[in-house]
Amino acid sequence: MDNIGQTLKAAREKKGYTLDDLQQITKIQKRYLIAIEENNFEALPGQFYVRAFVRQYANTVGLDGDAVVAQLTEGSVTDNADGAAGQSLSRRRQNGPAPATKPGMLERLKQQLPLITIIGVVVLIIGGVVYASVQNRRATQHERQIAQTSRKVTVNNNVHHHHSSAVTSSTNSKISSATVASSSTSSTMTSQSSSAQSSKAKHHKKQSFKLTRKSGKTFVYKMKNNDGNNVIQLTGKADESWCSVAVNGETLWQGTLMAGMSRQIRIPAAATNVQISLGNSKGTLIKINGRKFNFLKANHKLTVRSIVINMGTVPAQTTGTVTNGTPQTVNRDY
Repeated sequence: MDNIGQTLKAAREKKGYTLDDLQQITKIQKRYLIAIEENNFEALPGQFYVRAFVRQYANTVGLDGDAVVAQLTEGSVTDNADGAAGQSLSRRRQNGPAPATKPGMLERLKQQLPLITIIGVVVLIIGGVVYASVQNRRATQHERQIAQTSRKVTVNNNVHHHHSSAVTSSTNSKISSATVASSSTSSTMTSQSSSAQSSKAKHHKKQSFKLTRKSGKTFVYKMKNNDGNNVIQLTGKADESWCSVAVNGETLWQGTLMAGMSRQIRIPAAATNVQISLGNSKGTLIKINGRKFNFLKANHKLTVRSIVINMGTVPAQTTGTVTNGTPQTVNRDY
């Protein structure tokens, strides 16, 4: 196990690769490549990534990745067994033979068992009494609140009845004038409503993603109908899943998701491209704006992959308004 890092490093140098070259090819961060060559596997996110990264490193430099991982696993088991045996022998030498159990311990426990049982029953009884008292108090408070609410509703109804009779006559006198005013504004409201509905329909066009290019572990998609308001949600489905999200070359978030954990990342409106890096593709679920992004359709066998989404331009939003009977257009950039 101690020679795995040296073996991989020698194979890399034989291929003529630098650490930067290897990082570009495998998409594994440089600090993890250095840790592997130094046999510092504890610096990696977890055992899953130790095996995945070592296998990918070995395959890239021309070695048998499965054989190297098997050697890594056998070395880890042997080291753990030797370490456990040495620690056990050392403790035996320091502590000497284990002390014999004092006689009579079981008999004393049997004698105290009835007392322990009685204490447990008393505690359960006290707990039940306290719980019943709390529930009774809550029920009483709820009944009082209902009674107070009923009295308030009765008073409000009486006041409303008297007020309605006083207002009825004045309301009837205003109906005719209100009818004339509503007819004069109905055409304006109709034009505003149709313009707003048209703008809203354009703003919520269904988004789609088209695979435009794939190279090795990199898949490039083009987004259609980008409205500038995008949220990416990453969810771990099984095992550990290392992920990162970058916008225009700048990392917004990276971390490891356990099974059932989710992370939402809001994409800035000015973003032109988004890069999602996955260390466990089959164990990760991606949703964009609430809809599942089926990235495994391109290649479901890959474990490590890089997804690049070209966002395109955000269209200008137009809102129709009516001023003195003439439609006006307002441009809004996102």
